[in-house]
Amino acid sequence: MKLCELWLEDKDNSVICTACTRRCRIGAGRTGTCMTRKNEGGKLYSLTYGHISSIALDPIEKKPLFHFFPGSHVYSIGGWGCNFGCGMCQNYEIAHIVPGLRDEDAVPPEKLVSDALAKNADGMAFTYNEPAIWPEFVRDVFKLVKKHNLYTVLVTNGSSTRESIDYYGPYCDAYRVDIKGMTDITLGRIGIRGIDPSEILEGTVWARDRWGMHVECVTNIIPTVNDSESELRAIATWIRDNLGPKVPWHVTRFYPALRFRHLMPTDLPSLEMAEKIGKQVGLSYVYIGNVHTQRGENTYCPRCQALIIEREGYKIKQNLSAMGRCTRCGELLGIVTSDTRESYRS
Repeated sequence: MKLCELWLEDKDNSVICTACTRRCRIGAGRTGTCMTRKNEGGKLYSLTYGHISSIALDPIEKKPLFHFFPGSHVYSIGGWGCNFGCGMCQNYEIAHIVPGLRDEDAVPPEKLVSDALAKNADGMAFTYNEPAIWPEFVRDVFKLVKKHNLYTVLVTNGSSTRESIDYYGPYCDAYRVDIKGMTDITLGRIGIRGIDPSEILEGTVWARDRWGMHVECVTNIIPTVNDSESELRAIATWIRDNLGPKVPWHVTRFYPALRFRHLMPTDLPSLEMAEKIGKQVGLSYVYIGNVHTQRGENTYCPRCQALIIEREGYKIKQNLSAMGRCTRCGELLGIVTSDTRESYRS
């Protein structure tokens, strides 16, 4: 166990965790909703600090991040536990279970960073489970990573509090956030209760505006759950109005899992409808994911429609984004590359 930093003392020897927007009030000897932060003697401890469930060297496109160092590879780290209860969770074996963990098995941040360097990774990502529940480890790792000029990525459900974002914000470059729905009702249908969707949205804006993080949004479109035209239009409109028309929106195919095994995978017309809605409201980049289409994952210039990045799965077949501008018309694309890195957080 490791003493947490994001918490407050409360009455009766309880504590209030401030890592995520649930702000769990945790009594003595108990854990929060995520099962990973425990009150021991009136102090909050992380049970999972340094405990790794998953490691892989991934294409950055797998996160998915399409406008952030395209073609690069990111050392991806997963832990244990989650603060949501999504019925379609693909990683429930690590998200919904926290096994017995021994302190001596914890991996120190220095080891992860040295491993990433040994594998010639371009960056480090916290992903697979929800990184908002172990911000202390995220910050300690990212702080070391930045000393080696690698980029850093958080793949998140967006539940970090503003205090938590400010805690790791100086060391985080990209914020890949799920926008699962715009209302309590929609989140409830997914299986998420006790989370205010407006705090997810406000936190996303804060990550971008306060800390200059590159933001891309993902909506996994679940049949009969969050696939209505009104819901999708609300999400797309919010992205346009609050993040800007050039922030990518990935609309991805749902596959049956966990409590949603009775549902069918998202059909292509539903994904194409979402893409059409995004374009109608004025988003420059809407990507269809988790299914092969002729052009759904390619990047085109929003002004002249020149093909900028041609993708086939996670493989890039053509990339003309090096300088961050369209090579035909000069349009600023909003793509972070090694040539634009110095200025993208300004």
